[in-house]
Amino acid sequence: MNLGRLIIAALTLTLNLAACEQQAPPEAPGSAHDEITSPIKPHTLSQLSAPATEPTLSPPLALAQKSGCLNCHAVDHKIIGPPWQEVSKRYAGDEGARSHLIKKVKTGGSGNWTEITGGVVMPAYGGRVSEQDIEILVDFVLSLTQQPQ
Repeated sequence: MNLGRLIIAALTLTLNLAACEQQAPPEAPGSAHDEITSPIKPHTLSQLSAPATEPTLSPPLALAQKSGCLNCHAVDHKIIGPPWQEVSKRYAGDEGARSHLIKKVKTGGSGNWTEITGGVVMPAYGGRVSEQDIEILVDFVLSLTQQPQ
């Protein structure tokens, strides 16, 4: 196995564990494991414009945070997965986009954004996030091309 594939496999495993919200038992402070399981702190447009004291997320972003989406995605920049503004642009005008993206969130997958993700797999969220919440999140992502940037 070459180094690139090993790195992708390690990132995929880390993402899948984070997505499952599994937490390992506490280890000694300063252990190497601390770096791997530390939460990613994404920045979103609403956080950047919110007061510095207590950022308040919009309802769709609060749902995304609760569902684990913001561990890998942000509205306006790459974390691990593509920025949602780019997803919205790619699917603008595509009548089948909504159903395609709902299915992709439910089943996970890879290959659509390899140039951004480096091949890291998006884990499946069907069963972890309700159908209604997935629809709300996909509608939010698709609406981003209609909002001022």
